[in-house]
Amino acid sequence: MIIGTFIKNYKIYQNITFLPFIKNTDHKLSIFIGKNGAGKSSILEALDTLFNDREWNSNIHSRKSDGFICPVFLIPKRLFRTSKFIEALSDYFWNYQIPENTGAVRNEMWKDFIVFRESLKIKINTSDYYLIIIGCNEQRNLSYTSTHNHLEKKLRDQGINLNEQTKALELILNRYVYTYLPIHSSPTRLLDLKAKELQALLDKNFIKEIESILTKDDETISPIKNINTKLENFISDINKKF
Repeated sequence: MIIGTFIKNYKIYQNITFLPFIKNTDHKLSIFIGKNGAGKSSILEALDTLFNDREWNSNIHSRKSDGFICPVFLIPKRLFRTSKFIEALSDYFWNYQIPENTGAVRNEMWKDFIVFRESLKIKINTSDYYLIIIGCNEQRNLSYTSTHNHLEKKLRDQGINLNEQTKALELILNRYVYTYLPIHSSPTRLLDLKAKELQALLDKNFIKEIESILTKDDETISPIKNINTKLENFISDINKKF
């Protein structure tokens, strides 16, 4: 599950910010409450940027190119394929301590994270879970928040190359389907079969399936009949899900 996120230079979040999503692992529902402009939609849009390639919306007061979006993942080890990199990354964040030369803003942010992490340790057996903080920066490259340079060097020293790290990021992100449905979106757009949000909910890319049928050179079956069959299956899936 995603239990929090680190954000920098995205919409309202100018400086490095840690945002916890849960109080304990028993609660699977997170609700963001606050006044207009408090940053609720900024969190949801930031995750949409990471998971669904939404355009990066930089904070107008920040220097461009130094932002990142890095969720905090708590993943049961029994459900995830292990690797030397995943083990090293999880061990790093389960035991992370603030370096002495950390700036004031970063210091406060990491203090918040450590308090949050230590409260988790009381409730769960850390040997059963990976604690991973990973995401992307404004250039869509892999990021480990403000710990990036130090952690990347540490991983290289252990023989873990960048290609291995990038593949692990893809593996982690592919565990999740993130669907952002803004309240101001029109029902017509949300129900459009081309809409990524609807396709994510249905776990289908119906348009691509139709394109595949039309471009396939197969004289044994009529394209129309094939499309009708796909439509029947598609509607059947909708009925099951809704």
